[in-house]
Amino acid sequence: MSALFTPAGTMEESEMEIKTNELPAAVTTYINKHHSGAKIKEAAKITKANGDIYYEAEIKGKDLI
Repeated sequence: MSALFTPAGTMEESEMEIKTNELPAAVTTYINKHHSGAKIKEAAKITKANGDIYYEAEIKGKDLI
């Protein structure tokens, strides 16, 4: 897990590693459609300070958010 803070000490986001099979179906569907044959090496759940949630998937050495 990691967290990103402003210089004033306000947390902007946190990132927690998750299993690749815990990614939402919409994420894996997108990757399968637009990056056919690519294997997801790592996955993470990103939570912004306002509560918005994003997902990150590492494929071919790049992070897709």
